[in-house]
Amino acid sequence: MMNTRIGQYLSSHPFLALTVLLFSVMAALPIGLFLTFALVTIIMSVVAFVFFEAFLLFVGGLTLLCVLSGLAFFSLIVSCILNAFYITISNILNHYSPRLTKVMYYKLISTYCICNVRT
Repeated sequence: MMNTRIGQYLSSHPFLALTVLLFSVMAALPIGLFLTFALVTIIMSVVAFVFFEAFLLFVGGLTLLCVLSGLAFFSLIVSCILNAFYITISNILNHYSPRLTKVMYYKLISTYCICNVRT
């Protein structure tokens, strides 16, 4: 190292060599601390990003679960209401006009049989 031009120059100027040596030794700690801080910050950012993404996926999954549960509940309620209407209308028709429901039933059966015979 002393054979280089900088080494020869510092060899001929000892006060400057001492200053450079002192500066290098004293700068090592702040540079090391800064590099440690930068590394820890990068690691924390990556970990925080992963946790934030996991949190967002959790919130999205929970939202999807709530929406699908609401749709299932809505479908159940609508199905119950439609079945209640069907049963009520069927019973009303059977009670007030049993002949009408039998005629409609036989027409439905005959239409079904005719359709099956044709195919």
